[in-house]
Amino acid sequence: MKVAAHSWSTRLSSHLKKLPIPPRLVGEATWIFTGQIAAAAGGIIGVPLLTHYLRPEEYGRLALGGTAAALVQQVTLGPVGNAAQRFYAASSEANHLSNYLRAAGQVVLIAVAFVAAIGGGALIALASSPWRDSVAMAAWSLILAILSGFSSVFDGIQSAARQRAIVAWHQGLGVWLRFGTAALLLRIRGGAEMAMAGFALAVSATLLSQVLFFRGAILSSPAYRPGLDLDATRKLRSQMWVYARPFSSWGLFTWAQIASDRWALEAFTTTRVVGVYQALYQLGYYPISMASTFLNQLVQPILFSHAGDGMDEGRMKRAHCVVNRLFAAGLLLTIAAAIAAALVCRPLFRHLLPSAYSSVAPLLPVIVLATGIFACGQVASFKHVLSTNPRSLIAPKIATAIFGVCLNIAGAYVFGLKGVVAAALSFSSVYCIWVVATAPKPDPAT
Repeated sequence: MKVAAHSWSTRLSSHLKKLPIPPRLVGEATWIFTGQIAAAAGGIIGVPLLTHYLRPEEYGRLALGGTAAALVQQVTLGPVGNAAQRFYAASSEANHLSNYLRAAGQVVLIAVAFVAAIGGGALIALASSPWRDSVAMAAWSLILAILSGFSSVFDGIQSAARQRAIVAWHQGLGVWLRFGTAALLLRIRGGAEMAMAGFALAVSATLLSQVLFFRGAILSSPAYRPGLDLDATRKLRSQMWVYARPFSSWGLFTWAQIASDRWALEAFTTTRVVGVYQALYQLGYYPISMASTFLNQLVQPILFSHAGDGMDEGRMKRAHCVVNRLFAAGLLLTIAAAIAAALVCRPLFRHLLPSAYSSVAPLLPVIVLATGIFACGQVASFKHVLSTNPRSLIAPKIATAIFGVCLNIAGAYVFGLKGVVAAALSFSSVYCIWVVATAPKPDPAT
């Protein structure tokens, strides 16, 4: 038996050595994994830290306030960041990096101006309404949304440039700063508004660091050549708007699905239930988010680089094969994570959170499963976004988002918090199946 085992391990080692894994990719994976571990640890520690200072009712208010920042990210700045990431590799390959940066900067500034104008008007209207007590929370949410949008654009560009250490540093640091600054302000002066202000201040510090690293890493790239080609800049700006438009078109619907669970619970139960649900969701979300973000940051820039301008069917077919393998691995990891969550949910809540939150511990495996299935759907969506105009995602994104909103409302109305958790699992499953079924297929004859 020992000889057979030794022979098997020897053959396995021999096969692994033959795999075409570039040393650079191993180093990049290590940096991304380190950053995501730091971010996940910060999130898991940060949730009980904030729940220590905030009663479930206040934690619920913070969760509802965060939906405003999510709206901006989903509809405007998020799509712009996706477009900036998509066209970096092609622009660098063509030595058009200076034109690319100018085009990306123009697109981002236009989007921020739009957000500031609409958000400012909304704050004025809110101040004149019966809900004027929420103005401070809404204002900090708007500031957080704009700062986070800038930060995500820098993250996208630096990730596309495969500046893995820089991205890992900022993502790990960012989560710890957000929760740490929020907790510090809560200790000085309580209230959900102070927690949101702490989030905004932390993102400001992270953004400043990103700008400094950006100047040193991106502007020193050999592909960056000072000068300006107005036609190339105009063409890139137009391509970015075209690429971002589908993301923005479904952004409002996906935001409604993301936010409707909390608002449905607020409408049909209490703000206290919203706070308990938020803590449950975050504990189930952070580990899966870590794995999903790790995979996205490692693989997506490489897929974009392999796909190029999306016109070579051979290159596209090879990229799709990689996505298929990642999707299968994601499903297996999701099942394993849900089983692990079922084993540790009760002691985890008992040791991390105040007793007011412990009643929902048995629901943690369902949240983990729902988040994992959705993450698998996001992996499958790589096939859609590898094209330069991902319109094929519009139908599944919008239709499943509307379906998810309806499920959240019905679940909260009939079953309360448990109904919303069940709705999350149903939505994720339908979304994943639909994205897989409608994924573009390269010409098999290529």
